[in-house]
Amino acid sequence: QNTVLNNMINQKYVNIFSKDLGIKVSDKYIKKSILRNQMFHDQLGVFNKDYFNYFLNRNNISEKELININRDGLINDILIKSLSFSKNIPDDFSKNIIKKRDLVRKASVYEVDTTSKIINNKISQEDIVKKYNQIKSSLLTPEKRNVSLIYIDSKDIEKLPSLTDNDILSIYKKNVAEYVEPERRLTYQIIFDNKDDADNFIKNTSNKKSFFDYLKSNNIKKEDASLGNIIKGQLDEKTENIIFALNLQELSDPFKTSFGWKVLFLENIIKEKKLAFSEVKEKIKSAYLNDLVNEKVYEKADSFYEKFLENNNLKESLNYTNLSKVSYKGLSIDDIKKLYENKKIKIAEDTLIKAIFNAGEKNISDPLENSKNSLLYVHIDKIIKPKQKELKNAKKQILDAIYKEIKQSIALKSSKELMVKLNNNKAFDKSLYSIQDTGWLTSDSRLIPSIDDKIKKLIFTTPLNKYSKITQIDDFRFVIVKPTAQKNNVLKDDKKTNLKLLNQEIDQSIDNDILNAFLQDIKVDKKSSVNQNFLNSF
Repeated sequence: QNTVLNNMINQKYVNIFSKDLGIKVSDKYIKKSILRNQMFHDQLGVFNKDYFNYFLNRNNISEKELININRDGLINDILIKSLSFSKNIPDDFSKNIIKKRDLVRKASVYEVDTTSKIINNKISQEDIVKKYNQIKSSLLTPEKRNVSLIYIDSKDIEKLPSLTDNDILSIYKKNVAEYVEPERRLTYQIIFDNKDDADNFIKNTSNKKSFFDYLKSNNIKKEDASLGNIIKGQLDEKTENIIFALNLQELSDPFKTSFGWKVLFLENIIKEKKLAFSEVKEKIKSAYLNDLVNEKVYEKADSFYEKFLENNNLKESLNYTNLSKVSYKGLSIDDIKKLYENKKIKIAEDTLIKAIFNAGEKNISDPLENSKNSLLYVHIDKIIKPKQKELKNAKKQILDAIYKEIKQSIALKSSKELMVKLNNNKAFDKSLYSIQDTGWLTSDSRLIPSIDDKIKKLIFTTPLNKYSKITQIDDFRFVIVKPTAQKNNVLKDDKKTNLKLLNQEIDQSIDNDILNAFLQDIKVDKKSSVNQNFLNSF
């Protein structure tokens, strides 16, 4: 909720500033965009006032408020898109980053690991009591919850109206323009570094055979050059216009793109085909009934939810909507899997956990999309709070905590002894440690991804031919590293940093920095008015 609130506040700041700059969007444009919004279209694909009103009622907003929300969003988009920095990243800047990213190192890694060490220390009752008193506030029984699940699907809605052949035919006739297979054009592309090479290719390529001979002689796989069967709306406007202006088995003139000079070849045209009623009849029927079922399921869900909000009584709400529940007792996060013994649950485990353990007692979750045309509500019947464990019930956890401290102490002590011997170039008992000489590594996962990221970071932040500080990798593992070699020219081309992708990444980072700085400045200037408006909204 904090993220949502912060986003709302940021949008409000940007909106005030945008309006101060005189950025406007007309009512006529807003209304046109609403009419085109498929959320408000019926099964015939046209704007439906009832759907629109249903959306307004469900979200408790007026038509005027919706128009204002849309207007504010569009005004903000106009301003934010105009702030885009992009494009001109200095080469030296990019090359220095690439130099650092593509640096490779080798290192010796000395590791102390007491994970599997058997501890024979005798632990007295006095030690156990002392440790219990130190950590007892963290020794809790798990929180448990009694919950009820309420499913709403097609079996919970009234009988659907029948759909005759004449009804389906009527839908087909009203939407006949939609029932076509669009024209498809099988297109290939070749990219050249410069215009002269592209022009020479055009000059020497006169037909389909010579085009594919060129691919073969230059070791270009046919599938690598293919754009596939293109339909309108798939590519950028410029490329699409060229493709759909070509004649069959014709080459385009070369045209410049950010990747180089492109030449397109049109191998085949599959003409637009109007689908007969018999071909789409079942599809229309299925889509219509599916939409109708979905609509009825949501109506039933809304009716149940509104009744619950009205009386906060689960039993009455279920009776009112003729729904039933499935109840579970004593659920903790660790045993959530037992819910999935009920095959009706199709919701991801993390989503279900959030719905169950983020709600308060006697509260109900938002509707969860369980599967196609199926919703699920979670009602929290009772919350059984965690309790502090008594000493007799927490003995194993206390012993584990004591043994953990002992193992960590041994590992740290051994690491310190090893460091002294390494620094003084003295021999040490290699049976107590593991020693690994790495191959060439990058600081990311391009080379030897199996090495722990913490170890990699240590390798690349420690001076060459020096020992690092002792670093704890996890509970019982400590390491010391010594970088022994480094180079800048080891990576093969497929592993090197891509300059174009790097510049895009830098562009995006700069854009974000500019936007954040911009928001900061607006907040300083507009703070009091935004806060007052926010307070006035309650």
